[in-house]
Amino acid sequence: MKKIRIISLALALLSVLSASAVCSYAADTGTATTGETEAIDYFNHDFATQEDKLATMNLMLELYGYQLYFEPTTGEVAYRNTETGAITFTNPYSVAKSGGGGTADVKSMLLSQIILTYTENGKTSTMYSYTEAAARGQINVKYVKNGIRVEYAMGRLETRRLLPRLIEKSKFESMILVNCVGQQTGDGQDLVKYLNAFYTLEDPEGKSQAEIDEMNARVPITKDMAVYQLQSDTSEREMNIIESYIKLYCPDFTYEVLAECHDEVQYIGTDSDPALFRLSLEYYLDEYGLQVRLPANGIRFNESTFSLDSIKILPYFGAASQDYDGYTLFPDGSGTLIRFEDLDSSLTMSGKLYGEDYAYQDAAFTYSQTVRMPVYGLVSNYYSEETKTEIIDGNVEFNIVRTDTDRGFLAIVEEGESLASITSEHGANSIHKFNSAYTTFSPRPKDTYNLADAISVSSDTTWTVVSKRKYTGSYTIRVIQLNDAKDEANCKTTKFYESSYVGMAKAYREYLEATGKISRLTEKGDIPLYVSSFGEIDTYTAILSFIKKIPKSLTNTDQIKEMYDYFAENGITNVNFRLVGFGKGGLIRLAVPYHADFEKVCGGKDGYRDLLDYAAEKGFGVYPEYDFTYLYDYSAFNGYSAKRDTVKCIDGRYATKALLSSMDQGMVIGHFDCISASAFGRMFKSFDKDMTDILDGRSTGISVSTLGTDLNSDFDTDEPYNREDSKAFTQELLQNLSDKYPVMIDGGNSYAIPYASHILSAPIDSSHYTRASETVPFFGMVYHGYVNYAGSPTNMSGDTNYEKLKMIESGASPYFMLSYENTSLLKDYYRYLKYYSVNYENWREDAVSIYNEINALLGGNVSTAVISDHQFVNGRRVATAEEIADGANENSDEFKVEDGSIVKVSYDCGVTYMLNYNYFDVVADGVTVPAMSYVTIK
Repeated sequence: MKKIRIISLALALLSVLSASAVCSYAADTGTATTGETEAIDYFNHDFATQEDKLATMNLMLELYGYQLYFEPTTGEVAYRNTETGAITFTNPYSVAKSGGGGTADVKSMLLSQIILTYTENGKTSTMYSYTEAAARGQINVKYVKNGIRVEYAMGRLETRRLLPRLIEKSKFESMILVNCVGQQTGDGQDLVKYLNAFYTLEDPEGKSQAEIDEMNARVPITKDMAVYQLQSDTSEREMNIIESYIKLYCPDFTYEVLAECHDEVQYIGTDSDPALFRLSLEYYLDEYGLQVRLPANGIRFNESTFSLDSIKILPYFGAASQDYDGYTLFPDGSGTLIRFEDLDSSLTMSGKLYGEDYAYQDAAFTYSQTVRMPVYGLVSNYYSEETKTEIIDGNVEFNIVRTDTDRGFLAIVEEGESLASITSEHGANSIHKFNSAYTTFSPRPKDTYNLADAISVSSDTTWTVVSKRKYTGSYTIRVIQLNDAKDEANCKTTKFYESSYVGMAKAYREYLEATGKISRLTEKGDIPLYVSSFGEIDTYTAILSFIKKIPKSLTNTDQIKEMYDYFAENGITNVNFRLVGFGKGGLIRLAVPYHADFEKVCGGKDGYRDLLDYAAEKGFGVYPEYDFTYLYDYSAFNGYSAKRDTVKCIDGRYATKALLSSMDQGMVIGHFDCISASAFGRMFKSFDKDMTDILDGRSTGISVSTLGTDLNSDFDTDEPYNREDSKAFTQELLQNLSDKYPVMIDGGNSYAIPYASHILSAPIDSSHYTRASETVPFFGMVYHGYVNYAGSPTNMSGDTNYEKLKMIESGASPYFMLSYENTSLLKDYYRYLKYYSVNYENWREDAVSIYNEINALLGGNVSTAVISDHQFVNGRRVATAEEIADGANENSDEFKVEDGSIVKVSYDCGVTYMLNYNYFDVVADGVTVPAMSYVTIK
């Protein structure tokens, strides 16, 4: 009979006695097990291999070439590919040698599938599913269609503690202490001494009258009897430990006996209901692999006492040991790798999906790249060593044979992602030895305010407000397994993706295509050139002591035609113009798009119609910019109602987005009011009517840049909307726009990409965090060949050579910010100071040169190709003439270049480019690459 291994009650209790929240015996047990059992101490049992651990688990399901295993005592789940044998566990398969201090606290954390934080009376606490559910026996499993549901009750089921707070002396000694004689705590202390450290004996015997009077005043019952009193500063954790020992060693001390003891000493309990959270994880198998879902509407707890702050789902899924090489993919900007071998101390790197939510007063402001892709992943190289014996010439020889296998996974956050942050966590042997990546969800928004900012108080007292609206959908994560290259031939039913970030990109790209989020570009040819041009700007002059506003044009519609003609004369015809500040209000007072109109100084409606006719004749794109997300100017009779349409913070104030100053790193430029996404439908209806009248049968594109970059909640008292609600409103608006116009956006938040024809300021670089290993073009590896995109304006960068290399590596088109005249006026407005280098005359020749260079590399067949491979190549620095004259040896270590600054990128049309990001020439793979340049490898 197969042995089903479970943790015995005693071992479960003792193994977590020093954990942050320690188990007590629970009458409500989890899934029942049958048959012969053998106790396993999961904290200390060292499973040599993944297969050893899998052998102790129950096979629950087999579908689509995958198997689902479950361990009923710990709640662990394993996901196995039947064709390749690849196994991915929800937790490290062996925590016995967890590295670091190897404490019970850490092991409890590593064995948890859920980690949640909650607040009670202003105090924040953390719960681990292992300690608060598994070790208490409070996990159940049920079958659902194509999967299983694992139900957790995290916390104490009993509302009372089996713990005497005040007890008559002889009863404590005879019913508790005597049963603990000879026993030890989990860390080897004498148990009787341990208990006495928390109980104070209040006994009149041997005391002076003054001492007795003082004792009687403190503990009146001592007038009648001696008692033991639990010290008032005993923590929740310590009470859990004491209760656990009483349950374990004092079987006759029941709740009824406890009540009698308390009645005898006239003790009246003041215990409040303990924290108890009921929730479940659902695991499903389908053709893509594994889907994990936590239904948010199934979370149950006492909401009048506790607030649920965050939930980490599977924080150690697929965790890899520091003993092996590997990396996590963190979606910072274009993508970042964090290699295990580069870390010598622990690291936690997190980012909010889709950036900050400006409905919060405590929104953080940073200059880092935004996390726009709801994905993360991990790759690790596992190896095993086996000793084999051979007889050669009569002699026995022992040989150690090493087998290397690459394994990994890609995780896609499918639902609830706008409420999530993504984390890459690395123990680096200081906390533990495991590396992982995971998602943290915030079920109900809350915000914290400094009362000194709102009322006249001198102290920095804070006030926390929780939104009344909670998310009721599901938190869903899709997991796609990655396999070793040698397993490709075995994949008949399951899809093969190699264990690398290249494999992750392919998996995500094919997933997006299969689910209808993207479709392949088919028209090969020149890549687009993108040009953003400023329109009207306000100037002021004094006339007879009166200040008069005089609008001036930075670019008008006739000048757009002139700019196109210049590009066309130089062979560039695939041009798309974004017109910024051409609409009513111009750059400074851009009108809310309840209406569509054009500034007369920029050509007005007639000039715009004429431009569209010219664009239709010549074949270039025109995209006037409208901002549905932020309000720049309150004007009368424009259809906008601040009370109805402006985002409200949780405390009822209007929400604003603060603009950062690039000079002093502070929020000093100004604020724009945030428009509620619930107003989008009304705005589009009015806007579309006006635009239809203006077009009069013509065609135009529409630029709505902030719909691809920003996403804000709205905590209006009457109609509150969380970020997921706002995402749905945004997608509805983008759908309405894309049904009638080609759409251009900025940034490229994943929910907006299916509706966009063009993406500007797309992430083609990372934040270059100090402890990150390398930047990868993950965004380009996913989207190239499916959507047209460009990075930030080339003429706004500090190094055009660097920008060109990034374009080649990411497959991005050139993008320039160019205005025709009066560009010096921009310096009069703080928020436009950075646009000091946008003069068309100064940049047009460079724009042509850079475009032609990049188009020669990325146009034609490459324009619709997929980035099929990306590698970091080791090389050597080419010695200078002076170094050669001095006898330098180019083969010495000082000439090695192994820092990820030499890159090889391949497109599936058969073209490969080698890029050198160094300011010196290098030789790699036998190819010499000039400084800050590239070579083409056919």
